[in-house]
Amino acid sequence: MLLSPLTFVFGPLTRDNAIGWVKIVLVVLGIQWIWFQPFAVPSGSMEPTIHGDEHFFVGDRVAVNKHRYGIRVPFTNKLIYRGADPQRWDIVVFNNPDKNAKHGILVKRLVGLPGERIHIRGGKVYVNGKALELPADMPPVQYTSGDMTDPEEVKRKLDRMNLSPADRRAYEAEIMRVSVANSGLAQFKYGVLLEDEYSVVPPDHYLMLGDNSANSGDGRVFGWVPRENLIGPVFCIWWPFSHGRDFTGFTKTWWGKPLLYGIPALFILYEILSASFVRSWRVSHAGPGELFQKGDHVVVNQAAFGVRLPLLGARVTQGRPPRRNELVFYVAPGPDGSEQLCMGHVFGFPGDSVTADAGGDGRGSGASVVPAGHYFIRQSSAGRETAKPACVAHGDLAGSVMAVWWPVSRARSFAAPDDGDGGRAS
Repeated sequence: MLLSPLTFVFGPLTRDNAIGWVKIVLVVLGIQWIWFQPFAVPSGSMEPTIHGDEHFFVGDRVAVNKHRYGIRVPFTNKLIYRGADPQRWDIVVFNNPDKNAKHGILVKRLVGLPGERIHIRGGKVYVNGKALELPADMPPVQYTSGDMTDPEEVKRKLDRMNLSPADRRAYEAEIMRVSVANSGLAQFKYGVLLEDEYSVVPPDHYLMLGDNSANSGDGRVFGWVPRENLIGPVFCIWWPFSHGRDFTGFTKTWWGKPLLYGIPALFILYEILSASFVRSWRVSHAGPGELFQKGDHVVVNQAAFGVRLPLLGARVTQGRPPRRNELVFYVAPGPDGSEQLCMGHVFGFPGDSVTADAGGDGRGSGASVVPAGHYFIRQSSAGRETAKPACVAHGDLAGSVMAVWWPVSRARSFAAPDDGDGGRAS
C-alpha cells in the first residue's frame, strides 16, 4: 500500500501538522497583503509593454508592490495606512470601478492626476491644454479618441464665429460629441468629451489608459478610478522568464532578484525535499520513559527505503531494506480508517516467526510468520496514544529516523543499526 499523495506531501493528518500548515499559509497571505503579490494580465490592453493572455505559459505575470500606495483592510479597499502618492506613467494594478465588467482586476498606465483637465486629441494626451511628452521607456502610443475632426479646422471655424468663451466651449464640445458618435467609438467619454464631467479628474481619482490604445477598454470607458481602488504599482514581469522586465530598478539591487525569485524557489525546494528526501515531524504524543518527549522535532530520512515522486507517491528507487532495531516511520490505518504516519522499531524480518507480544528481538514462539516483503514493527506511542505491533509492507515504510533537532537541549542523532540482518532483501 502506497502512502497517499495528500499525506505524503502535507504530512500526517494531525492537529499539530495542520497548525504548522496554517502558519505557512498565514505567512504567505501576510506577504501578499502587506508587501507584494503576483497578478496575471488577462488581455492585450497593455501591449507591447505587457503581454496579456489568460493561459499561464503565454500571458505575462507581474509582481505588484502593495505597500507603495498604502496597506488595506484585508478583502476591502479601505486603507489602514496611506502610502506614497501615485505618479504619472506608473503601471498600476487596480480594482475595476465597473462592477459588471468581465475582469475585476486590471493593469493600466496612470495618465491623469487629480484636478487635471484631460483631453485626448490627435493621438496625444493634453493636460490643462498642454500635450504630454511620453517617457523614453514607453512605446510610441497614439491615443485613440474617436475624434474625426481636424483640430486646426475647428479652431479656425470657431475663430470666425466670434463666440463668447462659454459659447465657444459649448459649441466645441458639441462638435466633439457628434464626431465621436459618428466614429463608432461613442463609448469613449472620459478624457475625450469636453464637458467637465468627462474632462476634469475629481479629487483622489485618476485616469488609467492602456498602451494598446486602439484595443483597450480603459478609463475612457469606465471613467475615473478612485485612489482606494489602486492595489499598487507593477515593478516587474516575473513570468515567463523570456519576458522578464524590471520597471522600477528593484531587481537591479543586490537583494532584489534573490528576494523576488528566492522566496518562491525556497518554497518549491522545501516541498521537493520534504516530499522525497528529508522531512521534519513533530512528536505529538509521548509517555513517561518514552524515547521521545512531546514537542520533539524529528528528522526523517525519507529516501532510505526508496525515493518517492512528489504528489504521486510512487517510488522511483529501490532503497535499502531496514535493519533490525532501526527506528522507522511507516504508514498504518488510523482509527477512522485514514492513513497515518507511525513510528517504531524493526524487530522481525521476512520469514521470522513472531507473536503480537514478542519482546527482545521480536522473535516469538511461532504464532505467525512475517510474510515476504514485510517487516514486524513494534510501534512507539510517540506516533499515537496507544502502541501496538504491526506487520508492515516495504512499500509502506516512510523513512528512517535520523535525529531530534529541536528543542536544542534535547537534540541527538540516531544511527541505523548494522547487524547481520541488515542485508536481507525485502
